Amino acid sequence: MAKSIGRIKKVKVDIIEGDEVVEKKYIIKKAGLGKYKKLTGAFAELLGLVPQVLEERGIEDTNEYLENMSIVDMLDIFPELFGYGVDQLAEVVAVILDEDEEFVSENIGLDEAVDIVEVALEVNNLKGLAAKAKNLLGGAKIEGLS
Repeated sequence: MAKSIGRIKKVKVDIIEGDEVVEKKYIIKKAGLGKYKKLTGAFAELLGLVPQVLEERGIEDTNEYLENMSIVDMLDIFPELFGYGVDQLAEVVAVILDEDEEFVSENIGLDEAVDIVEVALEVNNLKGLAAKAKNLLGGAKIEGLS
């Protein structure tokens, strides 16, 4: 069964250049396999901070929680995760936008970065991809996915 999934989305970011606000437009595209590899590597570094976030939330057995964590649970901790991993988030956003990490760190706000990551997740259908991967690995149901 063929599905139609949007391959691109446009985002606008206001950049401050001197005393002026300049609107910069980006097209976030579905990642090809090469870019996908860079993107997943950057996400892996960011996700490596999950245990720290869970400890801050008072979750004592982080290993057990991680084993039973749904996609919905993961999405719930993203804002806190991004707060801890600003450098890793800048790397993720830089890969998504095809920009330099320094440019992203100096010009993209946290709220904008979260929006950009959200668009990239949607365009790349990562929720659906996670469900398909889980099915390929044994057909187990993923809580929070339809």
